Amino acid sequence: MNRKILFFLIAVFTSLQAFAQTDLIEIKNDEQKLKERNLKGISATVYGDADYVWRQWKDFVKSKWEEKGKLKKNVFHVEKTTIEQITNHQGDLFTSFTPQDGEHPQGKLFVSFAVGHEICLTEEKFPEDYAKMKKLFREFVNDNWTDALTKTKEQQEDRLKGIERKIKQHDKKILALKKEVRKSKKAIKKTDDSREEFDYQNQIKVAEEAIETNKAQRDRLEERLKHDEQILLEVEDKLKAIQAR
Repeated sequence: MNRKILFFLIAVFTSLQAFAQTDLIEIKNDEQKLKERNLKGISATVYGDADYVWRQWKDFVKSKWEEKGKLKKNVFHVEKTTIEQITNHQGDLFTSFTPQDGEHPQGKLFVSFAVGHEICLTEEKFPEDYAKMKKLFREFVNDNWTDALTKTKEQQEDRLKGIERKIKQHDKKILALKKEVRKSKKAIKKTDDSREEFDYQNQIKVAEEAIETNKAQRDRLEERLKHDEQILLEVEDKLKAIQAR
């Protein structure tokens, strides 16, 4: 199996396990200092490295209100804009991404909409606009995790098919070896040559050892298949849960 695909599967599933006890896409109130401003906003954990997340976020912003914005030092800034889906107030949209340490690519995405130098859309001051902002942000986070989970599901399905193919190969090999044993045993009954009998006995021994080796390898593949089928079920359950939100 391609090592990059295997790493992707392990990475995403490790991320899923880390959030198993909480809301996979929990959105929290948060604060950050960006561009010399103390900003209040919301944040959530998203999947991917900086390039992956920024590519998704810029496409999302452009698709929603046709704004391009500027990305500098891991801060995405849209100046003097009006986001009709959120508020009638003009302001600045700030987004930052902070990668998180670990074996899997993910990080915290923070979003704030400032209608003044440090006056932001918060639940206390602008409850209706804040709710709209949170809803729009959740849409992005949902899409982000849905994309990651969908890729994981597809690659896990391919992985299972690969294991099933290997199991079938072992089954065919075992059948062929058993046929070889039967053939050698029949040949022993027909020969009077002790040397030939010795050769046939040796062939039987080699074939039977190969049968046991293939059975052991097949059993290990069966265990892996069961384990990976469980992973697929869990990924599918989490994907359904996100899509149902």
